[in-house]
Amino acid sequence: MRTFSKIVLGLIGLITLLSFSCKETRNIPDVNQGKKIIFLGYYSPQKVDDPKAGLVMVGFLQSARPFTLNLKIPKAHKYIDLLKLALKNNLPLKVYVFENSTEIAEVQKAPAEIVKAFKKSIF
Repeated sequence: MRTFSKIVLGLIGLITLLSFSCKETRNIPDVNQGKKIIFLGYYSPQKVDDPKAGLVMVGFLQSARPFTLNLKIPKAHKYIDLLKLALKNNLPLKVYVFENSTEIAEVQKAPAEIVKAFKKSIF
């Protein structure tokens, strides 16, 4: 019986040790560095998730594809604020992505004429 107890305690110790040593850390590589940035279009955000693991998931009304915004890119927090404002006010944004990806590279306010046409089309 003592041998069995020692084995069980040893296994518990091993599992505890492994659980602490196997914490998941994610370094998001900057795979888009040097990639060409292309204009996606005038899109209005439908969903802007809270940041998880250095990424923000964004959904647009005009696309079924989910897009991501890497928090490591310059001005990422400014883009999040702009996306949330556009979501709140139901406004389109000028969206740029990295070529051959669904990662957002840049977000800008849409020109007044685009906003006017967008509002006219939905109301």
